[in-house]
Amino acid sequence: MRDNQSKIHGLALDLVEEGQDLSLWEQKVQKKKAPLPQGVTNKMMYADVIRIAWPSMVELLLTQLASMIDLMMVGQLGAWALTSVGLTTQPKFLFMTIFQALNVGATAMVARSKGAGRQDKANLIMRQALMMTFLVAIAMSFIGYFSSEWMVKFMGASDAESLAGGTIYLQIQMIGFVPMALTTVITAVLRGVGDSRTAMIYNVVANVVNVILNYFLIYGHMGFPALGIAGASLATILGQAVAMVMAFYAVMRRRSGYLHLRLTDGFLPDKESIASIFKIGFPAMVEQLVMRAGMIIYSKTVA
Repeated sequence: MRDNQSKIHGLALDLVEEGQDLSLWEQKVQKKKAPLPQGVTNKMMYADVIRIAWPSMVELLLTQLASMIDLMMVGQLGAWALTSVGLTTQPKFLFMTIFQALNVGATAMVARSKGAGRQDKANLIMRQALMMTFLVAIAMSFIGYFSSEWMVKFMGASDAESLAGGTIYLQIQMIGFVPMALTTVITAVLRGVGDSRTAMIYNVVANVVNVILNYFLIYGHMGFPALGIAGASLATILGQAVAMVMAFYAVMRRRSGYLHLRLTDGFLPDKESIASIFKIGFPAMVEQLVMRAGMIIYSKTVA
């Protein structure tokens, strides 16, 4: 039996009993209405949800704004540049599909471990998710880099300029795929313990760095080389690298919160943790695969 008094200073959500090891679909099928723990009210639960959600909302809003600014700056190079970037969007998202599964599973398992008072288990899940993401991201990076030209052609590049621009843009994105993937996993586990504010901070910083470097690297201001569309892609992955450094610092520093990443704890595979992550995240991966396939078909149809 967990000691409720020890969690008074945390989230009210932490007092909810630990769930069973079920997939999202199984949870919906077997969902039962259970009373809230003693001392927890609906108002407290709603307050927790808002507390966790608002940083994510701000982060998403500012990220979309940064993406718009990014496209506006690329658009100054000409219509071909916008076309080139647009041709890479769906292939890049398709490569991110498997990480959707890892992120959903990691968030759920970390949240469940925190609710059960198992800090050691939460940290184990974080290490397992990082290990799997690192290995898969390296493989995806190689595949994506060497198939970039084919993917841009497949998406409908109709002229040599758009094909060349899209290829170099996607290749640079694939070089920076590992930092981006690792950052998303840390974001997922932080949200699993109710800390969405930290993720908001480093993702907003990454977007600011991206926009600033766009100014220097696309147009060649302040003595920087004018790299054009390659500069836009490079600015993006450098911003993501900054976010990754900040994300790792957040979970590795002492007294960083519930999660603490120690390299000395090791990253050997834990079959039970890996199976739990994929069991919960697999439906999300299927959903994303179907959605991305539909978007690719749509994009090719209208191209």
